[in-house]
Amino acid sequence: MRLFATILFASAALCQAAESAAGRWEGAAQIPGHELKLVVDLSDEGGKGWIGSIIVPGFGVKGAPLVDLHVRGGD
Repeated sequence: MRLFATILFASAALCQAAESAAGRWEGAAQIPGHELKLVVDLSDEGGKGWIGSIIVPGFGVKGAPLVDLHVRGGD
């Protein structure tokens, strides 16, 4: 699951938006022979750090917590 989150966040890092990363992000990761749909929810806990969860419909994953989220500068 960390692989999927890494792919998603690496893709988001390429965007140079000035807005916060908080919100719902939907996309897909290409794995050999399959497209894997992903939904990631991110929230900034008012300076206490970031929290998030991931939904992977094709694998029945709903609301799995994302851990060790770090934001550096605009990334």
